Amino acid sequence: MLSGLLLWGALYIGTATAIWFTCSAGKIIPAYFIFEMVCLAPFTVWLFLLAARKGRAVVTGVLLETCVVAAVTYTVQVLATLSGFWAYFQDKDALLGPTISGVPVEEFLFYPLTINFSMLLYLWICDYIKSRRLPDINYSRRTLGLICIGFSVAFALLAACVFTLRSPAQVQPALKFWTQSGIPRYLEGPRQYNWTLICLISIAVNAVVFYLAELKTSLMLRAALILAGIFFLICLLVNLLGTGRGWWVYNGQQTSGIWIGGVPLEDLAVCLTGVTLPISIFEATRTMLGEKGLP
Repeated sequence: MLSGLLLWGALYIGTATAIWFTCSAGKIIPAYFIFEMVCLAPFTVWLFLLAARKGRAVVTGVLLETCVVAAVTYTVQVLATLSGFWAYFQDKDALLGPTISGVPVEEFLFYPLTINFSMLLYLWICDYIKSRRLPDINYSRRTLGLICIGFSVAFALLAACVFTLRSPAQVQPALKFWTQSGIPRYLEGPRQYNWTLICLISIAVNAVVFYLAELKTSLMLRAALILAGIFFLICLLVNLLGTGRGWWVYNGQQTSGIWIGGVPLEDLAVCLTGVTLPISIFEATRTMLGEKGLP
């Protein structure tokens, strides 16, 4: 497992470096799409082929989870793009051109590939844990429930607090600029924190979904926690690369304004949603099909 993750890391560094040197030579290339095809698609397909060997229930679970993720992310992408939550700069890298309901095809591919990467990685980690005969983490269902519900309530309350800060009267004319460190910034419209609210509410809902899945299915908590750490790091690296090059640039009027590079702080919460939602759907599907236990 470690060798596979190291291979991905090496490929990521190599691709990011190649993009930087290519574009520094004055050439504008579709780097977003190239990155997806080199760093996301091959590993997602490879992990799916490994998972497909486990039988009908696993394949059905993966395909259903893919459809749900595609539907959810497509809806969010279209509404967020039309509402100006983010924009796509092409100063450094070009987009291919085709769009789906106004969303660049690169963006439409990104979330299904990334989130499926996390769910399939979960299965890989389960296999790794089972091969070493490690037990799942011992815990009280009551304790886990209190943690998940408490987490959900905390983020819901935080979302309510953020909602009170909205100020539609403070409208910012469209402004595009680059920081001294070379990070693109984008401001436009009223100060409404809409993307912040989406991130916080998403985590609040998915904390409950994850608890119900763990309660009713054979979800392995140890694998989920390891996945959360790995996927968080992967998402942070990809987000820093994407926002740094302008593949997508968040509207500062719709975010908290607290930045890590070009990534708003609350956007990191979506990394947890990318763990809890797909494996919850997947494990629930396998349970409904009558399969028990881990792969």
